[in-house]
Order: sequence, then C-alpha cells, then structure tokens
Amino acid sequence: MNNKNTKIRILAIETSCDETAAAVIEEQLDGSRIKSGMTGLRPVILSNIISSQIDLHAQTGGVVPEVASRAHMEAIIPVISQALLLGREVGPADYQEAIEELSGITHIAVTAGPGLIGSLLVGFNAAKTMAYARGLPIIPINHIEGHIYSAFSRELSSADDQFPILALTVSGGHTSLTLMKDHGIYETLGQTLDDAVGEAYDKVAKLLGLGYPGGPAISKLACEFRRLGAGSRESGEETPNFKLQTPNSIVFPRPVMNDGTYNFSFSGLKTSVLQKTKDIVLELNLNSPTEIPDEIKQEIAYAFEEAVAEVLATKTARAVKEFQPKTVVFAGGVSANQYLASQIQLKVESIKSKDKTIQFLTPPRDMTGDNAAMIGLAAYHHIKQGKISNWDEIDVDSNWELT
Repeated sequence: MNNKNTKIRILAIETSCDETAAAVIEEQLDGSRIKSGMTGLRPVILSNIISSQIDLHAQTGGVVPEVASRAHMEAIIPVISQALLLGREVGPADYQEAIEELSGITHIAVTAGPGLIGSLLVGFNAAKTMAYARGLPIIPINHIEGHIYSAFSRELSSADDQFPILALTVSGGHTSLTLMKDHGIYETLGQTLDDAVGEAYDKVAKLLGLGYPGGPAISKLACEFRRLGAGSRESGEETPNFKLQTPNSIVFPRPVMNDGTYNFSFSGLKTSVLQKTKDIVLELNLNSPTEIPDEIKQEIAYAFEEAVAEVLATKTARAVKEFQPKTVVFAGGVSANQYLASQIQLKVESIKSKDKTIQFLTPPRDMTGDNAAMIGLAAYHHIKQGKISNWDEIDVDSNWELT
C-alpha cells in the first residue's frame, strides 16, 4: 500500500464492451484553478489509449460477446503498455519498460460493471493481477459513473461545485437519467425499459442497410433531410427545431414520453420504423428495405431522430423542473450526436428561470465513447473520499446498478 502522501497516479482500465482502453491520470497542481477560486489540485489525463473493435464487429453488424472478449485478450497488454508509456507506440520489446513504469502508479482503477461479462473479466482480471503483484489499492468503477465524470474532463471543469447534477447517459447499451447529489451519491430517476438509444440507432441503420455502427449513418441522413427540407440549401445549416418547416409524411411515435416517469422505451419506435419500411417496400414493389430510395431513407432517419430527440429532451427538461440541478450532463457515446445535444440543451435552457443559470455539459468528442480516462477521473474522486479496496475485496458485476 502506497504512502498516503504520495502524489496520486492512477492506471485505469476499461473493457466493458468492445473497446479495450487504458489511461494514466495524475493529480497535479494547477495555478489557474487557484486564481479562479477553485482548489489547486486537479486530475490530469496523461494518456488515454483506446483499441477499437468496430471493424471486427462491422462484419456481423453488431457486437458478438465471445468475439469481443477474445479481442480484448489480444489487445489488453499492448494497450496497458502504451498507456503506461504515455502514448508511445509499443511492441513486445517495450513491455518490460512498461512494467517498470508501474512503480510510479499509486492506484489501479477498473470498470467492474455493467457490461458484457466476458469483456469485463479481461480488464478486471488484468487490474487485479497488477494490484496483487504491486500491492496497490484498487478502485472498482461503475461504467455509468465514468461516463458522468467524462463531462468534467476539460481544463478548469470540475464537478466539485456543480451539485446537484442531472446526468442523461445515452450509449449503445445504456439510457438513464441520474441525479448526482455529491461525489458518490447517486439516485437513478429512470432508465430504458428495453432498447437503449444507441442500440435503436444501430438496428434502424441495419434495417436500412447502412452498416455498423449505425448512429453516424442515421444522423448523416437525418441532417441532410433536415437541411434540405428546411430550405437551407445555400447555407447548409440545420434548423434546431423539432418540427421541419416543410411538410413531411413520416412521423414516428414518442414512446412513454408523457407517462409521468423518467423511464425510456425505444423498442416500440424501432418496431414503428420496421413497419413503415415494410409499407414502403410494398408500395414501391421493392425486394427489401435496403432498396428504398435515398431520399426516403433520409426522411425515415429524420423522423426517427426527431422522435428520439423529443423524448430525451422532454424527459430531461421535466427532471430539471422537479430537481432543480445546477448542472445538466449529457454523456455516453450518443452524446457525440450534435443534433441531439443541441435539442436537449435548447429544451433545458427554455425552462431556466431568469435568476438561475444551469450549466449544460457534454464530454469532449474523443471521450464520448467508452474510454479509460473517464474511469480514472471517477476513481480519483473515490480516492479523495478514501473509497479504495484491496485486490481480493472486489468482484465484477455485469448488471451493477449505480444506485
């Protein structure tokens, strides 16, 4: 166990789904923060290495758990080594040098859930092995908690004085609204009852033959329809409104938007898209939805994304009214979708009172997806609160609830 006066230096590991990631986070003194009236110590990201499996899973149109876990096993040592060597490209000849860098690590953090059990175990066992071998304390981190802290990764951005925080976390596997009352104190207000938003995007994209991952492809088509339909051909700008300025024939339902809860459901929306494409296929005498003309695919994508945006924004705004947070965070892989982010922000800002400013935060684009830096940032606050464990005191939980 390291001396409590040692400068905090965290090796963080994330393998909850299909990204093998490792990062090094170090506590540093920041004079600019002192001048701004904040504590002078802050966690700084020294490295954040991610090995993506997108190309691998694109072959099957989605993540195959067994394939993902095998890919993690192949990538885990090179990724951890590169993180320890602060981003330098590595090969087998560099592994010993990377091991030597462990001497400067004071804590190890690892995603312990939720996620795919096989994927989680690869990173979890690697972390426990190093913690045991080096006698280091280990911090198990909830994947959703990591996403929330990713929004506070920018310089001078700190969660310390932003409570209560309302966090909308949206990714391929998660859609949830969480009230964060302080570091480590969470209340889950609602979550998806079936498909997560990212999963729905992928399934609609697969239906239309747009490939994997589907989110960017759907958003690109929706953007094009929105731009042209709004009469902005010359400027190329999107109109930041829920309703198009020109009539459109496709409108999808907003599932459980006004049910009085903060839960989400997107399986019905996905089914509505499926039924609409079947109708179009019959009407146009096509063989499959993949043959639908591009301009109609654009309208389908637009109608789908508008439904998603309105549900997310409406539920978030309702929670803002009830819980009066100082900060609203939109995090997770889907937060990279600028249109969704803009719609949620507009809705939140529309209900702000004149004498109260609500800060709206999203992570930097390179931290919206799964990464280890967010795990390290969350672990930093666990350490400051004295919440650390020994290697034999923790376990993995693929269904770990944040609250």
